[in-house]
Amino acid sequence: IAPSDEYINQKSFGQIPILKGRQWEGSESTSMYDNIVRVNLHLGIDWRKRVSNAEADELSDQEIISLLNQAVEELENQNSTHQPNYRHFLRKMAGYLMENDRLTEAIEINQKVLKVNHRDPVTYYDLGVVYSEIGDYREAINRFEEASKYLGHMKSEAASLTLEYNLRYQVILNKHKEGESTVAVWTRFEDLYNRLEKEFSSLSNGVEVYQQGESNFEDKFLYLQDLLGK
Repeated sequence: IAPSDEYINQKSFGQIPILKGRQWEGSESTSMYDNIVRVNLHLGIDWRKRVSNAEADELSDQEIISLLNQAVEELENQNSTHQPNYRHFLRKMAGYLMENDRLTEAIEINQKVLKVNHRDPVTYYDLGVVYSEIGDYREAINRFEEASKYLGHMKSEAASLTLEYNLRYQVILNKHKEGESTVAVWTRFEDLYNRLEKEFSSLSNGVEVYQQGESNFEDKFLYLQDLLGK
């Protein structure tokens, strides 16, 4: 996550810090590298502000997608694809593309995210949703199962549990569409649903997350129950 705006001194925003002190052999290249990192970080934060302003001004989705694409291209040109801001812009762009049914482009953008961080379960989940939308249920299942491998990489346990529930829901739904057996996956999903409130209550901020998502959890369970004739 990029530093929030309050950590950026407005007077020095975008400026290369002056490094003081005695120089040592090789320090020139080190200083240059540090300066480039700082400038590129500010560049990402500046683009975040532009995108936020565009959303606040209610620009069209196409205009925001174009702005996000510019941000991505500039960070790529600055060799800053390692930045969290780079992944942020890609994922945000993928979300807009998905909302506008530009699914092939959404797949390409999500795959770019995974090239930078192949352990991102949310991006695998998003890819699974897109593949399901275009009717490639087997590929969707593969992506959902891949996402399950990396749930432990999420910082929030409550968010991880929420994603796990949604992943299990999606696997059952897509297996059903693919004509595959759902007996085993339904049993595990039903078990998770029955202990979901207890699981959330044991986690930091879990009670609040459960209360916010409770109706959604129940709706998905009842939908699958009806779909599978349980």
